[in-house]
Amino acid sequence: MIEIDLPRAVELVLGEIAKEAPGFKYLDTPVFCGKYYECVNVDKFDGTWVPLCLIGRALVSAGVDVEDFRGGAIAMAAWNTTSRVLQDCGVINVTSSASEYFREAQCQQDDGKSWSAAHSAALQRVLRSGYFMTDAEKAWLQVR
Repeated sequence: MIEIDLPRAVELVLGEIAKEAPGFKYLDTPVFCGKYYECVNVDKFDGTWVPLCLIGRALVSAGVDVEDFRGGAIAMAAWNTTSRVLQDCGVINVTSSASEYFREAQCQQDDGKSWSAAHSAALQRVLRSGYFMTDAEKAWLQVR
């Protein structure tokens, strides 16, 4: 099982941001987060499943097999659905604060924000809410 806490989630997202040009935006047209799915975690190109959105790519970088997204509707799904299915299947275990960070980053991305802006907004939301952080996550934040 792949364990993802807040520091690991941030590391994964920043790793994906670094692979793109500054200001990279996943969507050209903003959509209302949660109203309908725009985020495509993975899609099939030339017969091969590949990660596409910020969170899909981050999860694959963490070690999630692209094939794990094909079950059910999670190839194209919001974070809450994706995380529930992957956790129920024993693929990942994500702390509450990391889950909130991923959820907010995906919402910001789907609203048309750059991946850098999505990361910043997501981290700020978690910091403001104090979202059920573990002691290790709190310690990580204190050294930043």
